[in-house]
Amino acid sequence: MRSARGISTVMSIEQFENGIWGKCFIGVIRLSFLVVTSLYGLFAGREATVSEGNGGDADNILATKPEGFPVALIVLRMLTTAVPFVMVVVITALVHGAAALVCSPAEGHRIRSIILVFCTMVPGWAAVYLCARASTSHAWSTAGFLFCTWALGLKLVVEASCNFNSVAMKTAWSVVSMAIDAVQQTWLVALSAHRLHSLQRSAGNQFFPNLMARAYCAAAGFVLFTIALVTVNGLKDLWLPTKDIGSFLAPHVPAFCLRHFVAGVEIFLIGEFVFLFTYVCLGFSLVGLVVVMCLVAIKFCVGVLLAYCRILGHLTAARRVAETSNCGRKVNGLQALQRGECALRKEIFGFALCCFLTSLIQEPLAYVFQTEPLAVLLIICGRLLGCTMGAWFLSNSYRLSKPAGLPTLPRRCVTRKSPPRQRRTTDAAWQAKVAELSTRGITARELLEFYKQLGSGTMPHYSAGMHTTGDVVRQGIIPITRSGRCSYAE
Repeated sequence: MRSARGISTVMSIEQFENGIWGKCFIGVIRLSFLVVTSLYGLFAGREATVSEGNGGDADNILATKPEGFPVALIVLRMLTTAVPFVMVVVITALVHGAAALVCSPAEGHRIRSIILVFCTMVPGWAAVYLCARASTSHAWSTAGFLFCTWALGLKLVVEASCNFNSVAMKTAWSVVSMAIDAVQQTWLVALSAHRLHSLQRSAGNQFFPNLMARAYCAAAGFVLFTIALVTVNGLKDLWLPTKDIGSFLAPHVPAFCLRHFVAGVEIFLIGEFVFLFTYVCLGFSLVGLVVVMCLVAIKFCVGVLLAYCRILGHLTAARRVAETSNCGRKVNGLQALQRGECALRKEIFGFALCCFLTSLIQEPLAYVFQTEPLAVLLIICGRLLGCTMGAWFLSNSYRLSKPAGLPTLPRRCVTRKSPPRQRRTTDAAWQAKVAELSTRGITARELLEFYKQLGSGTMPHYSAGMHTTGDVVRQGIIPITRSGRCSYAE
């Protein structure tokens, strides 16, 4: 009876496992079908509509046939799109395998290695996606930073996959590792400064004075710190004993001392004094450089964050002014202000995630918990994913919807001819008027100042529920701008 009950229990467990695997298999099949159908709808051609809004006045108008792409072109387009993502996977897997073959394998859990490799692929996929859709210099710079983050992940994969037994390999790898860290941190400083500089130029106000000069100082600090670390490591290998700290005597005196001084006690004393003096001086210099670099980096990050908060405060004030107006024609402007405020909040979140969480918090934690493998794995994965997410939000990459970097495949189309466009006879007058109108620009700061003065210094009788935009133009804008010969009265 007991054996029968045991057999029935085993059979029920096996049936339960088979049922779970069957449901998972069916779910994967359904998900694959949905992905394939969505890709077909994405890559298949659709019938184009011609209107004045989408370029109907062009010389040659292309009207796509409704039958769409052939299956071969759809498959080719899908393969072309997927190749860079597959290359990221292949390169990461090759680096992981080569590190395990060339060096002695490190003792670690297989699941942890898989998690680290997957987290390393994420910034590579994000960089490839951004390269395919980037159309601005800031987007390309963000893609470069994501590639640096991917290289940092590959470095961490190599460190986790093997142990370096040779002193020369350890020294060379430490130099490469510190160089990758310095490039990533410098790129992050440049990315943040470039984004804030664009916002300040659009607003017409320096919310963070001398931004680029301070960014150069912060980047130079990272470079000097890397050079100092490389120098200290080289001198440490030259002076420190390599086997036993107790045998700190004449056998470890540098060779050039033995060649230039007479053997004896005086030589040993001179060598020991030079060692202690040099090592203490280098130690204090390195500590001072680290403190100064940390202060400069923290000051730069806090200054950039405060500048973002000031810009956000101006946008919030403009939104509140727009919300107090009951005019229905200002709904579009209010929605634009709300979208801008939401986008700026996401940029602030991305900057804080990149700079404060990954650089100023996780790196000290990695040194504190370096003896705990699970904590080190969580910190490393958090740094890689945090840098990727922070750069993604900082560059507004989540809003990219149209590929701008890769050319589209040619479509089967017919050409519909239109009469050639007539050259305007008033080109000179038109260009002169365009040049005149281009000088009538207004910055966001000037617009906010005008809103602040509206109802007090400008147009004191203004009432949001009674006056319209035309009233503000006639009674407020034209009188203030008449003296500058750039008003609507002209």
